[in-house]
Amino acid sequence: MNRIKIFSGVIFSFLVLGHIQIASAVVDPTAEKVALKKSCSVNGGVVDNCFTTFLELAQWLKNTRKPNAGAPIQVDIGAGIFAGSTIPGTDIYVPDINIYCKPSDGYTGYISFKGQGANQSVLQGTGSGSTSAVNISNCTELSFSDLKVTTSFYGGVYWKGGGNSRWTNVDFITNGRAWDEPVCGDTRGNHYWFSSRISTTSAFTVAVPYKAACDETWFFGSEVKLIVPDGELAGGAAVTATGNGIIHLYGSNLRNFFDGEGVVPAAEASNGGEIHIHGTGIDSISETGKDIYVLKAESGGLIHADVSAYVMQTTGNKTRILNNGGIVKAPYQWGQSNQPPQVISEDGADMAVETNCEQSVCHDIDTGTETHLLIYNESCTGTHGPWFDVVTRKCRGQL
Repeated sequence: MNRIKIFSGVIFSFLVLGHIQIASAVVDPTAEKVALKKSCSVNGGVVDNCFTTFLELAQWLKNTRKPNAGAPIQVDIGAGIFAGSTIPGTDIYVPDINIYCKPSDGYTGYISFKGQGANQSVLQGTGSGSTSAVNISNCTELSFSDLKVTTSFYGGVYWKGGGNSRWTNVDFITNGRAWDEPVCGDTRGNHYWFSSRISTTSAFTVAVPYKAACDETWFFGSEVKLIVPDGELAGGAAVTATGNGIIHLYGSNLRNFFDGEGVVPAAEASNGGEIHIHGTGIDSISETGKDIYVLKAESGGLIHADVSAYVMQTTGNKTRILNNGGIVKAPYQWGQSNQPPQVISEDGADMAVETNCEQSVCHDIDTGTETHLLIYNESCTGTHGPWFDVVTRKCRGQL
């Protein structure tokens, strides 16, 4: 009898311990903080308020937690790649990262996604079909920090429906697009970027790292880079503003590496869009000698670029300003040289100092050289164009 009792006690203890080891994590429906981790098991136990797939987290946020202004939430993202997954209980695979808020049901946003670093915590979607890698709709007050967004196929973020967001120390490594606003909200949203990096390689003739069509975006200390490989036909720009879209870049870097075919500037504004660039390095480079473009304005577009620096490197044509009916306010003075820069611009937008103006060009001197200030003037053509000499008050080289 004693042996039977001892044996039964051992079995009971085994079952209890076994139950503890395989217990599921408990998720508090009112939790102020939850975790997204590759595993919710620690030392044989489980971590509460924890999810292992972004899909499960997104469904819980939408159907149970419903964060809003009165009940915000923080999501701590662990190390690893968090990609698409299968809907529990089905064979339906969702390939992308989706955040679909539902204001009519009390779910308006107010979520802080915080990773462990841009090289540690990764959100990855495929961007297949009509979706992008990350799809966000009708949300406001979303915050993303210390993580990476990437795609295994195409696109970065489709932001729909207005609303506000903040991105800090976030890397975007994408194909074709990184940011697009295909659907506007009732009011213009706002997006702030701090110490972040967007790098996009053109794909399927699309080269649009950042396109603002609805909202207003502010970049501080960040980089936007576009790469168009040799031989690829592409259209777009590193930053594009159209419609209600407005883009500001302050103390940042705008980079355009163009070795393909087509006209792909560093910045393009059209149809009501505005781009403001201040204290920013603007690079436009072609290692294969393609024609390069920096600032392009179409009808209704406005570009204001001031107190910025330009690097234009190619053996082809260098067009700093291409204005097709818009407004470009981008004054620039090139560094002193014994020859004015070979660039294409707009009347009065460029100045240059020629340090050894010789008699054959500066006809007011008898011998030696002079230093003359030149202003870009489209009416000055020919061998010594397109520069107007403010000393001689004539087109450079005009005798």
